[in-house]
Formats: sequence, structure tokens, C-alpha cells
Amino acid sequence: FFWGGGGGGGGGSKSGSSSSSYAYTFVPASAGNATSAQLQLGWGVYAKESSGAITVTAAVSSKNINLRNYWAGAWGSEFEVEFKPGQSEAATLKGTISVQTHHFEDGNIQLQQKKEVTKNVPKEALQDPEAFGVCVSKLIRQAECDLHAAIENVLMGFNLDVLKELRRVLPISREKFDWNPLRHVLRKDVVQKTAAVLNGPTE
Repeated sequence: FFWGGGGGGGGGSKSGSSSSSYAYTFVPASAGNATSAQLQLGWGVYAKESSGAITVTAAVSSKNINLRNYWAGAWGSEFEVEFKPGQSEAATLKGTISVQTHHFEDGNIQLQQKKEVTKNVPKEALQDPEAFGVCVSKLIRQAECDLHAAIENVLMGFNLDVLKELRRVLPISREKFDWNPLRHVLRKDVVQKTAAVLNGPTE
């Protein structure tokens, strides 16, 4: 079974199988995770059933390209959970989130981040497809928001932490530059007068 689309819309085929019912109810929230913050979104939900176990895989891919302003960005995430409806223990949701940005005005600056995510899906959410969709989508949204907030926190202090370590504190001469122009003028006068005294009067 497959259900997917772009933006807020979707298409696919819904059958009466157990796996399709779990995948179909999962779509609205999972597709909405990135629509509010990203453009050119594509998503898909895949479900398969084998020996009574259901495996649901959700993938979200988004990109935003602005060549006029010399930047581009991409966001991708894929999550998978395997369970048996009505099982007496929690299921494990595993996923990977990847982020890439590129700014190339007067330089070439790239950010690449990849994070592995593991979440527990409560057994109560495995009893009903509707509850499953709401719970898993909430877990994915939380994981994506946590990564987004972590990247923002790093970038907010980037100039005070990383870039500060890259800057040269002192010039090659190891002497601090005096920005007072009057002192430089005074030094120039002293050097000229000293040179005149040492060289003697000119004929």
C-alpha cells in the first residue's frame, strides 16, 4: 500500500487491509509536519504486512531554492515503525532527519546535519489506526522541532563560539594596533625630528 503527494494534497489507493488503514490515518499529520515551514514538499507513506506484523514507513522531502538571493535548502526525514495490532508492549519508531543549506554569495557556506531518532510508541496507540496516526505523527513532529531548535541555538551563538576561535587575536607582529590617530601623528613627528637631529642640518 502507498499513499502520498505534495503540499497538503495526496493520492493513493485505500483498501480494506489492516496495513492500509494504519497508513491512511497516519497521512494528514505526517504531511503537515513540514508544510508550515518549508516549500516544495513531497511526502509518502508506505505500509506492508507480513506474518501478522505491520510495517509503516513515512518519508517527507522538502526543498527551497532561491538562486536570486544565493541560497538553497533541503529537509528530508524518513521514519519506520513495525508492530502487531493489539500487541502488549510498546513499538519502536526509528527514523533519520537530514538538513542541508547552502549560501553562496561572496563565498561558499554549507550546513549539513543528520540525526538518528528513536521513539517509543505506546501500546495504547497500537490498538486503533486513528490513535496510531495521531501518536506517531506527534512523535515525528517533536523530533523535527527538537532538531530545528538545536540548529538555531548553535547558529545563534556561532559568532561567539566557533568564529571567535578562528579570528586572529593579535597581528603577526604580536602587537595591538592603536586606533588613536593623534598618537600616530605624534609618533610620526617624533620620528621625523629625531631623524633630523641625528642627520644634522641639511645644506
